[in-house]
Amino acid sequence: MNDDRKSKYLGIVNLFNQGLIEEAKNDLLKYISEYPNDFQALNILGVIYFQENKIDESEVEFKKALSLNKNYASAYNNLGLVLKAKSLTLEAIDNFRSAIELNQDYKEAYNNLGLAFKEINEIDEAIKVFEKALSIDPNYDQANYNLGSLYNEKNDNSKAIKFLSNCIKSNPNHYAAYINLGNTYSNLNNYDMAIKTFKNAIELDNKKIDAFFNLGNTLYNYGDLQKALKEYNNAYILDPDNELTLIRIGIIKKELGDREQGYNFFKKAVEINPDSNQANYQLGMMLYEDLKDIEAIKYFDKCDEYDADERLLICYYRTKNIKEFESRLSKIKQNKPNSRIIASLANHYAHSYEINNPYNFCNEPLEYIYKNKLKEIDIRRDLRNDLLKLINEISLSTRKSAVVVGGTQSTGNLLVRNEEPFKKLKKLILDEISKYLLLHKDIDNKFFNNFPSDPHIKNSWFIKLAKGGHLNSHIHHYGWLSGAVYLQIPEIDESSTEGAFIAGLNGENYPELKKSYPEKIIKVSTGDIVLFPSCLFHRTVPFESDEERICIAFDIGIKDVMFI
Repeated sequence: MNDDRKSKYLGIVNLFNQGLIEEAKNDLLKYISEYPNDFQALNILGVIYFQENKIDESEVEFKKALSLNKNYASAYNNLGLVLKAKSLTLEAIDNFRSAIELNQDYKEAYNNLGLAFKEINEIDEAIKVFEKALSIDPNYDQANYNLGSLYNEKNDNSKAIKFLSNCIKSNPNHYAAYINLGNTYSNLNNYDMAIKTFKNAIELDNKKIDAFFNLGNTLYNYGDLQKALKEYNNAYILDPDNELTLIRIGIIKKELGDREQGYNFFKKAVEINPDSNQANYQLGMMLYEDLKDIEAIKYFDKCDEYDADERLLICYYRTKNIKEFESRLSKIKQNKPNSRIIASLANHYAHSYEINNPYNFCNEPLEYIYKNKLKEIDIRRDLRNDLLKLINEISLSTRKSAVVVGGTQSTGNLLVRNEEPFKKLKKLILDEISKYLLLHKDIDNKFFNNFPSDPHIKNSWFIKLAKGGHLNSHIHHYGWLSGAVYLQIPEIDESSTEGAFIAGLNGENYPELKKSYPEKIIKVSTGDIVLFPSCLFHRTVPFESDEERICIAFDIGIKDVMFI
């Protein structure tokens, strides 16, 4: 290469490296017209076309470069990227491998090969080549990011944290790494670190909504609805037409008691996307809660959110459209053999019409109520006092609910928090569940036979009731087994049922075709734990004491994703 040609080429490379792409392209086209066999120049032109999303043009240039030099590793790698972009993943893999054969230390080609393997769900192979890239350069940010993200998807949180943290250490401006790292901390219920990490992402770029949105989700799960709403509003300002943001704002508005605003946000989300599963579901739920079943059906019928079909069943049952109810029940029970909503509905239906239970998930659920005394929650024990102190001190929003009358219910998930008293109580509860299962080990039904092998606290909250307060009849739709630990129960005359826990088969405004439905009265006192199938309706009796009634309630279920 003569000096003039070399000078021209290096000038083009310099412009390209400075990000002056248009200037580099113009000079490059002139250069190639003069030196059409310069495979390196053709490769650069291919890269520029690729950046301009001119995929076909870039493919032509990379193939020209390889026709001139079949040992040109960079062109194989770049051609692989083109083929991957065209969804020709297997061909892309062949080209990445060709690049690696020519250059064993080509970390970028290993990284691209890993992404291609991930795309065809060859996860183990993807891990191997990402690790190979990192063996060449442990500080290679993209390989660290991709490996960490992959482990995040596999729910291997410790490895995800390791590699995502390495990525950020190597490249403190890697926005996506902060997002994924924050999500990983959220998965571990390490809310403090999740919040910190999302805030770091916002400091890097406050024009993207995902950090605000994910921070809002974290704060919501932490139980701080007001702060969560602030972050969702920040996301809303950036993109007022984002369907998911509108839905989240609607949920919080509703939980804070502003149902009209909640409805308006859900409505706007549906207007933006009439087929939105989540928005239609939330609108359906609001109408369902307001006993506007006919209107609710319209929205539930338009979505396949995980329990929309079950809510439809209830709507048809409550409107006494028994023919449609029976038809849909017959179809749904094959696909959903373990639904607590359907179990509750079927128990009521069987009793009302004096027929055999058509669902048979948890027949005779009243027989599976369990009560025991937790000595660690005795009135004189430190743990009880520590829990009461925490409940009064921690900053948690309260949720407006038609269930709680004359009291408050906390948000968030208490028993996944890091405070030591909550950790101790969680262990006590899980130990009691083990006793509960052992007590019923010989029971042969779907409720016990299919009980979650790794019981997971899906949700937990405190309830404070003042004089005259009580809980209206309800079921815990998202639990498998539910329960409560009673931290403070006013002293009641033994002959009275004030403050008692009542479980039964009737509630949710189901049609009352019988004068009475089976129920059990469970008198509770401080230190008691009560466990019961989540499909049971339950309520409490008002009490007249001036002393607060305080409990921590919880749902045990399967580790699945649940829409908030």
